[in-house]
Amino acid sequence: MNYSGQHVLVLGLGESGLAMARWLRHCGAQVRVADTREAPQRLPALLELAATEGPALEFVSGELTAALLDGVQFVAVSPGLAPRLELAQILPAAQERNIPVWGEIELFAQALAALKETGYAPKVIAITGTNGKTTVTSIVGLLCARAGLTVQVAGNISPAALDVLLAAVQNQSLPQVWVLELSSFQLHFTYSLQADAATVLNVTQDHLDWHLDMDEYASDKARIFAAQTVRVLNRDDASVMKMQAPEVEPAPVAKKGAAVVEEEEIALPPPAMISFGCNVPQTLASFGLTNERGVLWLSQAVLAEEGAPVKRRKKGEAAPPVELALKHLMPADALKIRGQHNAANALAALALCRAIGLPFAPLLHGLRDYQG
Repeated sequence: MNYSGQHVLVLGLGESGLAMARWLRHCGAQVRVADTREAPQRLPALLELAATEGPALEFVSGELTAALLDGVQFVAVSPGLAPRLELAQILPAAQERNIPVWGEIELFAQALAALKETGYAPKVIAITGTNGKTTVTSIVGLLCARAGLTVQVAGNISPAALDVLLAAVQNQSLPQVWVLELSSFQLHFTYSLQADAATVLNVTQDHLDWHLDMDEYASDKARIFAAQTVRVLNRDDASVMKMQAPEVEPAPVAKKGAAVVEEEEIALPPPAMISFGCNVPQTLASFGLTNERGVLWLSQAVLAEEGAPVKRRKKGEAAPPVELALKHLMPADALKIRGQHNAANALAALALCRAIGLPFAPLLHGLRDYQG
């Protein structure tokens, strides 16, 4: 990524702000970092960086006003700064001057797009939700590694995504998979993230001091999805299920009386949406919990007959019922993390990993070993 000659204003000197300053300087930008605090915790680290960068990197403290925008090509904003609080003056001014405002994950997405032109094409898995996102992110990172892939876990979970990317670029150790935990704050100023698979685990009332209302909060969560992203959605949460892409056709519904499949792996391309939940999965490729003779199983709905085709249908035509089977994956009691909510977290992690084509065997072994 080349920002050579561009003047960039970084707002906020937290972990993300410092990471953006480092990355932007690496990419050749002239960087001014502004913070309302006179001596934020990470100021010594920034000053140490500035000592080697000279006038190309500076720090200013005080109110975040429109005057900071003079000569700036774009603004990079830290996720802790709220649009209607700390950014209330500067955001409208930037909009009036047509100055882009991007967050750290947007810069990360732009960097991946630039690296793609050099032949680097990693898988990207992104996770958000009011609750459970750190657990699911950790599980997915472990499962990808167990499947034999090099993986980096970053984002809201820490370390900052751009810090990890910078180190990987400098060490020539770019991973095969990025697993990102993302907050609604981080997603608010993200526009071009192209995740291969992503999930919104749940949406409950939270952060309404930062967001205008619940609709905006949910809308920011949904920014995690791009057009080509496989959407892994929690069917137990009505707000999440509204995030299905409008062009997605409903998955075929099971006929009753389908048999149970326990061993074989049925290879199918991932659908555009995979659901998970704490009930019995009813649509093709969905994940859920099933009770079989008193044993609670992590299960997936699959075609009852391996290789049975799913017939194409005309636009607007109802999906014909197909015979599905329940594939028992592992007993819920085999998980070291307890509780139904953690069983749901495990299902979400499985769905995300399957969406990028990873085989079940190492994933299930990894789930058994995950200790939280």
